[in-house]
Amino acid sequence: MVARDILDSYTDQRGKSRWVDKTPNYYRHLDFINELFASEVFYLFMIRHPLDTIASLDASPYFRESEPQDPEIASAVRRFGCSRIGWARYWSEVNETLHAFR
Repeated sequence: MVARDILDSYTDQRGKSRWVDKTPNYYRHLDFINELFASEVFYLFMIRHPLDTIASLDASPYFRESEPQDPEIASAVRRFGCSRIGWARYWSEVNETLHAFR
């Protein structure tokens, strides 16, 4: 498999036995990741406090635009709005998805 070959090669070059990816938007693709790697995946879910997440998203100038460059954030803005209530709904959606997968 191409993805695994690339990631394994990367770790081999650095003398490591494991690789980690912490891309936040992967939460929507957990079933695919599980299938891709034949369920040989260890998941570590780190849940950031919702108030910290909301404050961070609300303060970010990158997410204040009507169409942010990050497609995940742009989708959240379209669905929930660009406000603290919107960010709270987004946090809840992400964490409900993680909980269901768990």
